Amino acid sequence: MMEPQAPPPPPDISGPPGSLAPAARLPNLRLATLHLRMGMLPLARAELEAAAGRGKLDEPALLDLAEARWRTGDLAGAGEAAHAALERGIEAPLAYLITAESIAALGRPSEARRLAGRALERAGGSLDALFAGMPRASIWPADAVPEGAAVARARQTDAGPASAAAAESFAGGRAALAAGDVPTASLRLGVAIRLEPGFAQGVLDALGDRTDEPALALVAGDALRLLGREAEALEAFDRARGRPAPPPRPPAPPSRDEEA
Repeated sequence: MMEPQAPPPPPDISGPPGSLAPAARLPNLRLATLHLRMGMLPLARAELEAAAGRGKLDEPALLDLAEARWRTGDLAGAGEAAHAALERGIEAPLAYLITAESIAALGRPSEARRLAGRALERAGGSLDALFAGMPRASIWPADAVPEGAAVARARQTDAGPASAAAAESFAGGRAALAAGDVPTASLRLGVAIRLEPGFAQGVLDALGDRTDEPALALVAGDALRLLGREAEALEAFDRARGRPAPPPRPPAPPSRDEEA
């Protein structure tokens, strides 16, 4: 009778030592990075997981794997990759951010706050571009949370990571917006905030002042309403239906005392 074999060890996600220049990176890793930046999250993660299974991750790809897992809803796996990156000496703000979020989810707030402080220090005080609409744990200082984000977070029924579908829609919407594809951008960003209200502030940040297009104005109105900014939401809806913005009010006439 044969003895049962022990299960194989988990793949080493740390990869080869040393940071590689972009030109020296393996083509599949550069392609995975490109897919991640374009918002093609499931494809990027599949490519990075395959490379991790073969032990072929370089330092940039290790951090990419942490980000891809995080943005597709696997906070535990993201934390594992981010922690491995920190152990390798990759002290990037994103590595500290993801590790802090994963530690907070494990119920260790003191340690998570310490890591959050390192992330803020490395990023120069603002992490908005790194979160890009992803929900935040309660470990972050109040001044690190953008305006309205606390309202959106309070409306969430689950403080966990955003769903993979919402994260993919948000990233795809940002990529379409950068490419000038307004119909696709408005569709994907609108889907993102419907699946996960926590993306509302990130959607507004992505739109910026590009809300003259009716489709984008409609998405902005939905996001503003989720953040509790009803007056601004109604103005955005007016723009979406083609109604011009109201003219500015004329200055009040001087009082008799001022004239005297």
